[in-house]
Amino acid sequence: MTTIRSITGEHEALLALGAHSLQTLQNLGRACDPVEEQCAVRVSPFCHEHPDSHRQVRGWTLDVPSEAPGHVLPISFNMFDGVTIVECEMSETEVLDVMRDLGKMKQKLGEAVERIMKKASAQEKRACWSRCRPSTYPKSLEKASKDKEGRLFFVRDEDSTGGSPVIDSEDWVPELSPDGFIGLHQHWHRSTRENRLCMYVICQSYLPKACLEYADLVHQVGEACTAGAVCLSEETQWVRMACARNRARLICEVCSALGIRVPVMLDYNARDQGTQMAIPLIETLHHDMITNEEKKVRILNYCTETRRTTNGTICVMAPWEGVWIFHGGNNNNHHPSSGSGDAHASMRRNFGQAYGGRHHLLPTASPQVRGQTTRTRLTFSSADPGQCTALQIWPKAKDVVVVPRKNQATPTVSLCSIPTEGLDPDVVQAFQHIMLENSCPQPFYMPNIPGMVNADVMQHLVFDEYVLNKMAERGWPRMQGVTVLTPMACALYEHWKKQQL
Repeated sequence: MTTIRSITGEHEALLALGAHSLQTLQNLGRACDPVEEQCAVRVSPFCHEHPDSHRQVRGWTLDVPSEAPGHVLPISFNMFDGVTIVECEMSETEVLDVMRDLGKMKQKLGEAVERIMKKASAQEKRACWSRCRPSTYPKSLEKASKDKEGRLFFVRDEDSTGGSPVIDSEDWVPELSPDGFIGLHQHWHRSTRENRLCMYVICQSYLPKACLEYADLVHQVGEACTAGAVCLSEETQWVRMACARNRARLICEVCSALGIRVPVMLDYNARDQGTQMAIPLIETLHHDMITNEEKKVRILNYCTETRRTTNGTICVMAPWEGVWIFHGGNNNNHHPSSGSGDAHASMRRNFGQAYGGRHHLLPTASPQVRGQTTRTRLTFSSADPGQCTALQIWPKAKDVVVVPRKNQATPTVSLCSIPTEGLDPDVVQAFQHIMLENSCPQPFYMPNIPGMVNADVMQHLVFDEYVLNKMAERGWPRMQGVTVLTPMACALYEHWKKQQL
């Protein structure tokens, strides 16, 4: 029986970790495996205790030997929760038309979410493994053969597939999960190659019933299954893909109701072969489980490896700030060619590819705290999301107010910690201007109305110059840049839930 002896990165965390947080991290590896191999816990710089009723500790990774019992894996009730971004196939004029009539668009968005949640209220239609597990699937997708010269090649195994795709045994309806949202966001892309206003649809959600069933299943396997088998199991792959399909189907259904064009395809795993889903531009998971080259299973919690990114990394900020996209390596942040709105519709925006190693982590969400913290150099913003214009989807909204709160003035730091002594002042100033614009976009705030926000409301960490510089010190290449997607109309699950009462 093994336990974790140390927590890597504990002293690099931006937010102070209390006794409860440290004990929780220590307990992740208890009774880990019979071969007495040590489990490894690593915290990201954004590790913190979320101030909800469950007191979740967010922002860590856990490496478990593949031979460990499967039940020791800390599988949460919202495993494979994530965020999906789809770029709209709209010209700049069409985006401006939407912005001019946001009131009507918000009404349509609210009605679309209500229809979706009404269908999801029928328990017999909700997704779960026991009811929807694939009933027909090929035994093998490919088979290996040798030619006359002895060369090995792979061909499609038509005999074993029989033409049967991997499809669900029963149909299910998409649903917006607790802590989820779906909405329209915009960004003005400015570069030497392109100056264009674009609109994106972003969805954060998972399948509550399927994920809870999956967590219970893993916790009940006991010694009968190893962690490696759990990670590679059919159940794991189905739940991960079903959550991704759920977000894509939600976006497709909402955009259809709003009359917004997005790239779509048939959901080839759906029982109803006519079901459509949006084609994601970027997808990032808050909770994931992968295997690595060391034959260990890695659980990632509210952080993601940069080496596995396929088109940038999503980080969900405060609801009124929107979503940030941390660019990957070799990023150009433009479409392959320019042209009309129709030409742009068939192109894929490039936010960069994978880079870094297995310990290079980026956050998937801005940390949330309540009350003051002991780290005085950090800046927080607080607000009632129901008072923010872009989030006012249902009638019970109030006036606009967002209150930035600073524990103390952020110290002046050198951008990227690059020495500037002896350099031309004009060159230094130009360099700093470019860095501020492309690598560290600052959040915007709406008017502050004193006394409108309770001092005990949730606070979101602001990714200001101090925080970004700390990230750069830990290996984040700031020159790769960040893109900020600003909310235009966004429906939060919590707001829908309140208006049901």
